[in-house]
Amino acid sequence: MSHAVRPEQLLVLFHQAAHLAMRELYRNGSHTQGRILGILAEQGNLGQKALRGHLGIRAPSLSELLGKLDKNGFIVRRCNSTDKRSIVIEITDKGRAAASEAQTELQNSIAGLFAVLDETEQVNLAALLSKLITSWSASTAKTTESPCADPMKDVRREE
Repeated sequence: MSHAVRPEQLLVLFHQAAHLAMRELYRNGSHTQGRILGILAEQGNLGQKALRGHLGIRAPSLSELLGKLDKNGFIVRRCNSTDKRSIVIEITDKGRAAASEAQTELQNSIAGLFAVLDETEQVNLAALLSKLITSWSASTAKTTESPCADPMKDVRREE
């Protein structure tokens, strides 16, 4: 006997699963610090503006995180030798070790999220999600402008 599922139910389940997964992955609150260390380990020394671009966070939030990382010896902030107005963030050896550990912890956490599914279920889930992504990407590419591209566009027209 088949039970029909409404599309709205699928969307709610999809959203809940994604939300719970992200909450589980980032429950310890140090994820962004780990991301910063990972980016620096991979990219090398970066300025704060470039780092903010990678993270998508505000300058005050980044400054607070960098202060904690600096205080704990994971990074060093130095004046840029070519532009004294800017700061370059360098990862320390201790920071590289922490980045590696954070990456391992993240991989283990991700594996744990999907441990409830057997290998066949994981393969099927990946195929279904890939199918949705392909369809949604093609649909988005057909439109000339994304409705999310400029959320202030309609507001500015009314001014």
